[in-house]
Amino acid sequence: MELSNNIQSNFQSGMKAFTNNDYALSEKYFTLVLEAEPDFRLGVESRGAARLRLDKLEEAIADFNRAIELSPEHARPYHLRGLVNERRGDLEQALADFNQAIAINPDYAAAYHSRSLVRNRRGETELADDDLRMFKMLTEKRLEEFANEHNVWRSAHMAVEEAGAADVMVDR
Repeated sequence: MELSNNIQSNFQSGMKAFTNNDYALSEKYFTLVLEAEPDFRLGVESRGAARLRLDKLEEAIADFNRAIELSPEHARPYHLRGLVNERRGDLEQALADFNQAIAINPDYAAAYHSRSLVRNRRGETELADDDLRMFKMLTEKRLEEFANEHNVWRSAHMAVEEAGAADVMVDR
């Protein structure tokens, strides 16, 4: 989807406000984005996240439902909707949303963490512990991947190894 400069600018301003914890301003910018481009899934999802932070739960649910309608193959709106449902006390629906997020993206660490909290509240401590272990493993994996990608020497060395050139560099 090609976005106009004005939409891109408003979206970036909304993201900046969100990262600065100014959720009301963030919601306003994302609403401007959606007035111009109502089917911009990331704008809908982002406004829902701002509304969640503002405790506008019904409006947040509506945004996450819309984001899912626009793109049901993305895990994040299910996870975020699960957070709203958890806050509303609907643990069954929260669990269903977290399960769907994980089914779509089995490497989505945050969904395991959230599901663990719900399972713990439901007294399912063994399942909660399993989810925490998965969260920890995925988080460590992601940190290692990040470190490897941003370590120039190691990245270059791994590329050489993958090309098979490292074998001739070993002293024999």
